[in-house]
Amino acid sequence: MKQNKRNVARKLAIHFFIFSLLLSTVGIGTVVASSSTVSIDPASQSVSAGDTFTVDVAVDPAGYGVSSGEINIAFDATVMQADSIESGDLLGVSPLVGVKEIDNVAGTIKYALARVGTTTLPTPPGAFATATFTVKSDAPIGTYDIDITTVGLADESFEDIPGITINDGVVKVIMLEGDINGDCVVDYKDLGILGATYGKSAGDADYDSRADINDDDTVDYKDLGILGAHYGESCTA
Repeated sequence: MKQNKRNVARKLAIHFFIFSLLLSTVGIGTVVASSSTVSIDPASQSVSAGDTFTVDVAVDPAGYGVSSGEINIAFDATVMQADSIESGDLLGVSPLVGVKEIDNVAGTIKYALARVGTTTLPTPPGAFATATFTVKSDAPIGTYDIDITTVGLADESFEDIPGITINDGVVKVIMLEGDINGDCVVDYKDLGILGATYGKSAGDADYDSRADINDDDTVDYKDLGILGAHYGESCTA
């Protein structure tokens, strides 16, 4: 009887050990199976002609270590120019720069970086790079893509990280705030248009939606304040 009990206990222990191994294997597989992502951040932002803005190339390694990488970005060179691209915090302090190419004719950026020293696993999410752009003074109103055309990331063993998901971004070029008549200058003419419809709400006679700068369906002191804050500005300033 005692021998049988010992056999049963031994079998239960073996089964428990095998079950624990299976759970561990499933857990590891889940981490590896997660898709790393590379995204333009913010995904969308609004700017005006003449504005300077930045975007991050944000990376979520999803459990992998990241030792190096290369990105290629495409943008509309008729609307904006790339001023610079610099390393973010993903690969630590002062990573090695392998390639840094900005082409404001073709509208492309190519940038390659490598971590200095050992890559520990996992690498936390961070910015691979930060790119700075300036919107051209004659840029038409519209929505324009900033695309990650290709990306490669190497893991802690210097092998390609598979199945990377790419999320592109957009930039919306809007009218200069307070430029009610759209002539690229905030001046007395815009003030006159606002004054003519001041106090009116959507649905009222003489309501001019152009003067409703904050889009709350009423032309009031808030719109006047926005116009005043930008008075004298121009697209070429």
